[in-house]
Amino acid sequence: RTNRSEDAKRQAAVEKGKYTEVRKHSSMGCAVITIVNNPGMRQAILNVLGTETTISDIKVKLKPHTDKETKQEVMTDIFCGWGSQVEKNTPLSETDLTDFFDSKYDELSAGGCAAPK
Repeated sequence: RTNRSEDAKRQAAVEKGKYTEVRKHSSMGCAVITIVNNPGMRQAILNVLGTETTISDIKVKLKPHTDKETKQEVMTDIFCGWGSQVEKNTPLSETDLTDFFDSKYDELSAGGCAAPK
């Protein structure tokens, strides 16, 4: 029996945007979005979007990301989930996620929210 973390379907694809890094788990319907070097912006994005938003016509749930091993909240990361069934029928690409969160960053920066330190 193979180790679950070595299963090809569970490997995360990584895409880097202007301000973000997206690690999407291929068949699981979830991703971790890192707001690079700006925990304040991560919080601003979560405050504006709340616990749900729509990306490319797909409803996704959002929450602060917690490290599985340490159980500590990762202050730059957002967990984004939409489910494996949705992913199977209508995949949400890493590019769509990156573009969405980069544009949200731009939008909030222009409005004066949580400018980088």
